Amino acid sequence: MVVQRTRLCLLVTAVCICIGFTSANKHTRITELPEYYEVSAGSMATFRCNAVSDASLQLSIDWMYNGELIDFDNETRYVRFDNYSLTIIKTAELDSGTYTCVASTDLDKAQTQTTLIVQDVPNAPHLMDVVCNERDASISWKPMGDNRAPINHFIIEYNTTFTPDVWEMASDSVPPFDFTYTVPMSPWANYTFRVLAINKIGPSSPSGHSRVCTTQPDVPYKNPDNVEGKGTEPSNIVISWTPMPEIEHNAPRFHYRVFWRRDIAGEQWNSDDILDWRKSELVIPYQPTLQPYRIKVIAINEKGESNVAPTVIIGYSG
Repeated sequence: MVVQRTRLCLLVTAVCICIGFTSANKHTRITELPEYYEVSAGSMATFRCNAVSDASLQLSIDWMYNGELIDFDNETRYVRFDNYSLTIIKTAELDSGTYTCVASTDLDKAQTQTTLIVQDVPNAPHLMDVVCNERDASISWKPMGDNRAPINHFIIEYNTTFTPDVWEMASDSVPPFDFTYTVPMSPWANYTFRVLAINKIGPSSPSGHSRVCTTQPDVPYKNPDNVEGKGTEPSNIVISWTPMPEIEHNAPRFHYRVFWRRDIAGEQWNSDDILDWRKSELVIPYQPTLQPYRIKVIAINEKGESNVAPTVIIGYSG
């Protein structure tokens, strides 16, 4: 009888290594191939692999990560189930790599491999510099890695000494290949800036904050929004508006000047100064009932009146 011995055989998707193998034995072969995985960090990944071997031989299936045998006893994030599947309970970016399923008997083995890509939010950018100009600032930074998901854009945030614990949006659409960007600043404020990188997984942690940029005072650049006039009693009219935050004051001694007059030709304007910027209304008593009024509210600081004309609205007494 002639005995044929096979030293190495190549399968389409798996490698079979045969030692001391005879034609009377069936080769070990992979029957279920693990799939390529691309997941976000923190999610679960499961690789399935199965094989068949000669019925007279004991079959075992093991898993390797980047060429090293996985120690399931000490690596608790890895779980091997009775169907030979490998599950990573909570993936991290460092789990990215090559996973190999090895099916073996005493006489031969077959193996196949696949790739896991774990994508995470980018690393926080490194803030390089800020150039403070009279009315804007140029912020420079360096990206520190996208963690396998390309950066889509950057966000620049600022805070001021008016609201030191609140970070506001300076720009939310900085292109991914721009690492220096200019943003406007308001007068009479102390600004610090920071940068975040965004990919499809989410935002990075923020960079460190910049040094302080300080701007000089100027007149207000706007007037209060949402000015209204309506009566709450038959003989009054209440003029209301949305208070302007400190970042819009532009100089010390900020206040509002409220103007009103009946909508009659030749009627003179009346006015009253509201010195508390947090206030949002002025009650005018002793007015005729259901009469139209022309109303406007101007923002003023120690540098002067707002540099834009106020909108005149029509309101009605009660």
